[in-house]
Amino acid sequence: MKKRLIYALSAALVVSAMTAVPALAAESTGEVNASVLNVRNGDSTSDSVIGKLKKGSTVSIEEETENGWYQISYK
Repeated sequence: MKKRLIYALSAALVVSAMTAVPALAAESTGEVNASVLNVRNGDSTSDSVIGKLKKGSTVSIEEETENGWYQISYK
């Protein structure tokens, strides 16, 4: 009986942990605080500029790169 209870609690813990992962991966938003922000094709100043955003523009942050840049989406 005790083994079944421990197994059931362990299974419930695993299931609840798996459902928490999408919440951690949810998008966050950011606001441009520079007067003009260059949107680039990659995570380096040597990458080409593909757009510009004005101060106050809102972006969806998809992920942060290893070197501190953000992959974003915007309209």
